[in-house]
Amino acid sequence: MKQSTSFTQVATNLLNVLQGYTKGIRFVAFLLVLFTVNIGTASAEKSIDFESGTATYSDWIFTNMTSQQTGSITAKGGTYYGTTGGKTTASIQTKNQISSPKSISCYVSKQTTNTTSSTWYIQTSTNGSSWTDVKTQSATSMSKGSWVEFTADLSSYSNVYVRIYYSGSTAVRNIDNLVLTEGTTTSYDVNWMVNGANYTTGSPTTSVPEGSKVTTLPTNPTLDCSGKTFVGWSNQEVTDGNKPSVLFTTAENSPVITDNTNFYAVFATKGANQTATFDAATISGLTKSSSSLTWTHNTSGIELYLSAGQRYTSGTPNTFTVTSGTSNYCQLSAPVGVIMSKVVATFWHKL
Repeated sequence: MKQSTSFTQVATNLLNVLQGYTKGIRFVAFLLVLFTVNIGTASAEKSIDFESGTATYSDWIFTNMTSQQTGSITAKGGTYYGTTGGKTTASIQTKNQISSPKSISCYVSKQTTNTTSSTWYIQTSTNGSSWTDVKTQSATSMSKGSWVEFTADLSSYSNVYVRIYYSGSTAVRNIDNLVLTEGTTTSYDVNWMVNGANYTTGSPTTSVPEGSKVTTLPTNPTLDCSGKTFVGWSNQEVTDGNKPSVLFTTAENSPVITDNTNFYAVFATKGANQTATFDAATISGLTKSSSSLTWTHNTSGIELYLSAGQRYTSGTPNTFTVTSGTSNYCQLSAPVGVIMSKVVATFWHKL
């Protein structure tokens, strides 16, 4: 069941062109003032009443288990029940993984007075082949025709297959009124905005379960934006020309969705080619962070991060050192709009 409420407030289709400079890069974002509330919730049950043939229950896989059976005992509910078919093993499992299982319950019995050791299991699996016991119920000492409730809490599991499994005697055992309850999930709307309009080219993700990320991004927009180039998506409005703190070009790097979200296309003007030089003999044109490990080239905005054991000690030239025995590395990163086409490194040994 899905319940949803929505409202849309559009502020006169206002197109805000916001531009500025940061580290030699101009940003412009096209925004449509759009507020939406559309929260979907879903709670469902997958059940088997055994009143029909096994093919009727399309959410389940039957192995050696029968349905629509009658015999010397009375069904727990309705006219019919299921049986183990006289097999030493039998099972009923979900066809697909259950994202948020809540509980499972059924009733089990036996059709004879046989007391050979046998057991019912409630199990889960992440791959459908390796199973973990959640709960067990002995079928050995049950009374003929007496139904015993078999139930388990599954709320601590997620994205698992669920099954009822029987192992033991070939004497016929019985099952009835199987119900798997799935927990409530909440999903949120995702809108992709380009030039004030909803953008759907490439069939991007538009609905995401709470706590998850989008799985598909739109095709990169090719809008003629005064010579500017598309550089990524952001959930933030660019109001001062600075690079937004959230900017991504892959689904993996997108933020986790916790509410209805608009992602805005961000465009930037590439600056002229620049060379960033990090020389142990000089720190001219560089700015260090609060520590001495990160240095920023003032003109291009390219940053050099030096691992432990490598540094311009106290901001002093010619103190860039490598400590023997440490795991050393350096990392270069460029701001949006700056493309590093070549990295040149020179190594030397101090005599």
